[in-house]
Amino acid sequence: MVKVAFSVLSLFYPFLVLPVLRFFGENYLGNLLKLYPLFINLALLVSFGVSLFNPPTKVFSIAFLTDSSIRNSVHLPDIENYCRKVTKVWCTFFALNASVSFATALYSPDWIWALYNGLIAYILMGIIFTVEWFVRKRVKKD
Repeated sequence: MVKVAFSVLSLFYPFLVLPVLRFFGENYLGNLLKLYPLFINLALLVSFGVSLFNPPTKVFSIAFLTDSSIRNSVHLPDIENYCRKVTKVWCTFFALNASVSFATALYSPDWIWALYNGLIAYILMGIIFTVEWFVRKRVKKD
């Protein structure tokens, strides 16, 4: 049984080894520093993701700290449900952003990595914040 699992796992070795060889090729320290956005996104993904299984969610905790009207609201279950959905959106974003950050660190020129991780990723975060703000105002009105 162990041999079967090992042989199936060995099929994935090229997918693990090739990026490592590519990454540690020319400029070790420079490439290592290019992984910083990946680690930040993974840390945020884990932090937000764990809160989905151990309530309250991160988004609800932030909302609870910043909006005192939530404490005594009769709509507390609805607010928690909405915050759970927003936490899932952020988890999806962090997972996708980590993937793109990793891909740009491995396979793109430095200027593309810098453009994505230094500008585009922040624009995408701003878009998510803005859209969520408008959705929240609309949901609050209803």
